[in-house]
Amino acid sequence: MDIKKNNSGNIVISPEVVEKIAKTAALDVSGVFDVVPRTQDFKSIVKSRKVSKAVNCTIRDGQYIIDIYLKVNEGVKLTELATKVQKNIKEAVQNMTGTVVTKINVHVCEVQFKSAEENKD
Repeated sequence: MDIKKNNSGNIVISPEVVEKIAKTAALDVSGVFDVVPRTQDFKSIVKSRKVSKAVNCTIRDGQYIIDIYLKVNEGVKLTELATKVQKNIKEAVQNMTGTVVTKINVHVCEVQFKSAEENKD
């Protein structure tokens, strides 16, 4: 939890709120199809019964580190898309929370291909 103190008391921002802001900001970027739960190998699934999340926010030294897992549209330039996603998330989170985002790790997990019917057009 991110705790800010002022003369009136404490302001607490949970990581889940930051994750929702990041998800919304990522989905606003053209070329992002969806935010998806991260892929896990078999060993990770067996060892941990936790549900993997599509966005994960950790707080270190009062700064956010965000990991986001994306499904992107076919034909996008992945490095350009990832850079836009990072920029959009950083601006949104910092503007809404007032806390510095030090790192945004964008993981492209899937590609959404056009269906065979759409390709016939």
